[in-house]
Amino acid sequence: MQSLRPVRRVAELGSFGVMRTTKAILTALSCGVLCSCSRSTTTAYEDDKVKVLHKDTVNFLNVHASHDEMWLVAFGKTYKEVRGQAPFYLNIPGKDSILFVTGRTYDNGQATVHVLNYKTGKLISFPAFDSRIGQNISSGGIEKIESVTGEKVIISAKFLDRQYRYYLDLKKREFEREEANEPIHAGETNFHVWINGKFPRN
Repeated sequence: MQSLRPVRRVAELGSFGVMRTTKAILTALSCGVLCSCSRSTTTAYEDDKVKVLHKDTVNFLNVHASHDEMWLVAFGKTYKEVRGQAPFYLNIPGKDSILFVTGRTYDNGQATVHVLNYKTGKLISFPAFDSRIGQNISSGGIEKIESVTGEKVIISAKFLDRQYRYYLDLKKREFEREEANEPIHAGETNFHVWINGKFPRN
């Protein structure tokens, strides 16, 4: 019986070794999964009013899961998924304020309008739901402030074949409507009005 004890001990050591090896393999695999993404942050734009950061995530295991976002920083606060391109905001004449929009452009109901007084830091924000507002803000001036009457602001975005107009009431903190002319077929256009920026789903 005593001669069997070393054999049993060797068997136990062998089993323990297999467990340690298995654990090491699982740890390595989980580490590989956790390390399968590459993240980077760069400054996309900066001036005396805002700083915009480009957040880029590359997933090596699933390229479709890769994504990038623009984060706007102003008065110590960060706003994720800011729309448009540099400078990422519009100056509102006569109000010491800038307007920018956050929210994914590839998903419905995400738009939020922000109006920030860059002297006092006062901020008002309100939803614009499905509206395209902010998507074409850039240094090229495609999307711009068309008029400011009291607290009423009209923003327009004009292209060769289409035009969008957005109506805002800053006093009520309300996105009143989006009006658009878009081409359907050659020589035909579609005019739509989205009240409060909501796409009519009925």
